[in-house]
Amino acid sequence: MPCAFQYKVLPILLGLLLFPAVAFCQMSLYDREISLALDAYQRQRYTAAEQHYTRALQELTRLGVVDQRRGVALNGLALTSIAQKKLVDGKEYLMQALAVFQKTLGPGHPDVAACLITIGDLHYTVAEYDIALAFYQQAYEIIDALVAREILPETLLIVPLCNIAGSHFALNRFDEAQPLLNRVIQLIDTSGLQDDADLTWALTKLAAIHINRKQNSEADTLLTRALPLAETLYGPNSPTVMPIVADLASLRFAKNSYNEAEALYKRLLAQQQQKFEPDAAQIAATQHTLGLVIQAKKQYPEAIQYLGQALAAREHVDPDSLETAATLQVLGEIYNAQKDYSAAWQVLQRTLRIREVHVGRTHEETGVTLGALAWTAYYMGDYEEAVTYAKRAAPIIQSDAAKRDSAAAAQRQLVLGISYFAQEKYPEAEPPLKNALAIGEKALGPEHPELLPMLKHYADVLLKLDRPLEAVELIQRIREIETKHNIQYAP
Repeated sequence: MPCAFQYKVLPILLGLLLFPAVAFCQMSLYDREISLALDAYQRQRYTAAEQHYTRALQELTRLGVVDQRRGVALNGLALTSIAQKKLVDGKEYLMQALAVFQKTLGPGHPDVAACLITIGDLHYTVAEYDIALAFYQQAYEIIDALVAREILPETLLIVPLCNIAGSHFALNRFDEAQPLLNRVIQLIDTSGLQDDADLTWALTKLAAIHINRKQNSEADTLLTRALPLAETLYGPNSPTVMPIVADLASLRFAKNSYNEAEALYKRLLAQQQQKFEPDAAQIAATQHTLGLVIQAKKQYPEAIQYLGQALAAREHVDPDSLETAATLQVLGEIYNAQKDYSAAWQVLQRTLRIREVHVGRTHEETGVTLGALAWTAYYMGDYEEAVTYAKRAAPIIQSDAAKRDSAAAAQRQLVLGISYFAQEKYPEAEPPLKNALAIGEKALGPEHPELLPMLKHYADVLLKLDRPLEAVELIQRIREIETKHNIQYAP
């Protein structure tokens, strides 16, 4: 169901607003059966509860009673049927109960709203979100009118608001869901229910909307608030807590807060290892990402440890899967950073074979591997091979304007240029080095330290081409960047 809050509030509606209807008749078989049914339902003895509700309904039929008490019995039968996964029976009983309540209590009674919400829940359960939304909206209008008349407290609006927001969210209607979630949070904050399950639910759903819109800072703030609430409500190792930890870890990684991301991913991994089998896909995915985080910190031996664990699990499932290739790719990049070029060449060649089979020779993922192989060949001194791989990678990058403007694309142009330079093919080296600098400037800004090798190699080519004035301009830019960032470029 979209809203956790309903599981606390609806029993109150049903218990405090429906059950007093029994007082209209003297103690009888009906009263006894309803009492026994409620007790059995609370004890989760649903078969017994169903039997008691059925006998209560039979007693009303025998007496010829058609009032709200019949709705109470029908509603009870619906809830016990739903608890036993008999959704068709549950819906039928609810529709009958709704008709009784509407006729005997009036269409604006809170018990009618409670019944409408439960019917909406049934449709939500089977992914009929538009139908569920219609029932939730009717319930909201009833409760909102009663709140406006000060018959019900404003906090009872939280249930239908959550349900309406949840339905819009399930339908990817984020513009409709967002203001409703904000109102839910405001209502809960005003009421002082800071440990409420619906506050956690609303915060995480609102965060998901911000993540979808690449509004990472807003999402981080919401999830940072949601995490301790979820831990208090469900326990620190609850399945409800794990997705919050995972999203927070991803957000911290995205903003280069590597230590925080590492701690969160390690916590997530420990939770997953308690829940799943050792080679489960979820564990391998976390190990892979943890390797990426630690790679970013340049702690390569530890990164290799986690990536190796991920690789073993993924190879066990399918040694030629794209997931396996993704882990091999990162390992290849780390081996390059460690100057273990032979190991890098081996794993990157395997990565290339997998990606060419699965996504094709001109896919961006294949281009990433080709670029890495070009660098490996360059480091090994095989400049002709480096040019071969770099030339294959270059048109893949250039086929997509968004990729062409990335820092990674600049690096692939750079390796092509310096590989030509190493072969003393200076005219051929200039265009890719010029491209590398232009792409890097657009992706990183004109004074970013990562531009230094592009400026240096481009200046070297210009000097070889007897264009010293242009080279001097680039050398001057190198000095300005070094001064600004208090660094000294050492190629």
